[in-house]
Amino acid sequence: MQSDTQLQRPGPQLRLRWIWLAWLGLVFTVLGFVVMGTISQGDPTPLIERRFGSTSTFAFFVYTAGQAAAALVLMVLARRRGLGLREIGFRGRPAWRDVLYALGGWFAAFWLYYGVERILGLAGIRMFWNEAGFFGLDSVGRVVVVVIATLVVAPVAEEIIYRGYILQALLARLRAPVAAALSALIFASIHIGIGLGLALYIFLGALILAYLYVRFRNIYACILMHLLNNVVAYIVIPLVVPD
Repeated sequence: MQSDTQLQRPGPQLRLRWIWLAWLGLVFTVLGFVVMGTISQGDPTPLIERRFGSTSTFAFFVYTAGQAAAALVLMVLARRRGLGLREIGFRGRPAWRDVLYALGGWFAAFWLYYGVERILGLAGIRMFWNEAGFFGLDSVGRVVVVVIATLVVAPVAEEIIYRGYILQALLARLRAPVAAALSALIFASIHIGIGLGLALYIFLGALILAYLYVRFRNIYACILMHLLNNVVAYIVIPLVVPD
């Protein structure tokens, strides 16, 4: 593993003033509800439920669109500074070691979820504010949308933003453990609206993702681990436990 000194000098630095991009997905979500409220001239819930099935589904897809927009804006801003894909985490080529470490990280995160759920349950703290599922996989159209949003857009966009950009920018200025903790805290903060327990789990899971980035200095293993997590959370579990 590289030393802290090496990690703190990645070449041309990504600007921390772009950090507002971390919350662009949440901004999109709020604006989405505002727009729907304006259209319905009141409570947007009935309109959203007719069009999207549930407010949770609507919020998720608007949030994902915001994350995709944030990743695109980041790439434009980086390009203006003469920085390319390499500088936001796409260094070298994916290798089998990325796959193996991603599988190990996913396995650890999988059991970490149940550990966090069990411990918080003893304290009476729920994982989700709303225990209802995000969406059902009850049509071909929904499956296609879920696959695109959760298995393509989210893993790539979020890893570009939170590991390729934010974690790397922090590593250029802080020691690795501090940078990892701060980046994980930022990543957890955007999920607090889903549930306090989930935010805690995501903070801990993001530390695993930070380790993968620090270990390999690219985001390939991070993307794969993120993808595996989403496959289980949004595809496997809804199909096996539909209710």
